[in-house]
Amino acid sequence: MGFFISNNGDAMSKTYKDKNCKQCGNTFKTTGPKQYYCSPICQFYGTGYTKDSKGCHIWNGSYRSDGYTQLTFRSKNYKAYRLSCEMAHGPAPTPLENNVLHACDNPSCVNPDHLRWGTHQENMDDMVKKNRQTKLKGTQIPSSKLDIIQVKEIKKKLEKCYHGMIKDLSKQYNVSTTTIHYIKTGVTWNNV
Repeated sequence: MGFFISNNGDAMSKTYKDKNCKQCGNTFKTTGPKQYYCSPICQFYGTGYTKDSKGCHIWNGSYRSDGYTQLTFRSKNYKAYRLSCEMAHGPAPTPLENNVLHACDNPSCVNPDHLRWGTHQENMDDMVKKNRQTKLKGTQIPSSKLDIIQVKEIKKKLEKCYHGMIKDLSKQYNVSTTTIHYIKTGVTWNNV
């Protein structure tokens, strides 16, 4: 139900007409003038996909900034690939097995034959096995705030580490304490 202001300034509720879903034909109450589907599932099928030469179903709808598929239904965002996986394979089997893994490695794909439930670890193992992890290091990473000289300075200062030094270094170099901790423990910048 929406609201509009009448000629005398009173707020009045505006009810939208019942509509027939463009996908299944069921009558439903709309929440706005541009609602055409009665459910996220009907919107998924109504939006559709295009098959490519590799058997992928390339989503015809919108995408998140990371390249994965999405649809918005009644102001709530859904991951289209996740809806596809749920419709074909049922809900996530366990709280740990709640990642959708793409056999085709195509984030645009919603083909349920290419999707399966898995753990975060399985997803990471698959990434390494298929050599999809980033190859960039240090200053090659566009978001890197430090250069090699600064990292060498930080590592030298960390040799004489004292309580609170990580916090002090993070302020001095305008980076997070996690960044300094990762340099100290070799998680990042281990090639310097």
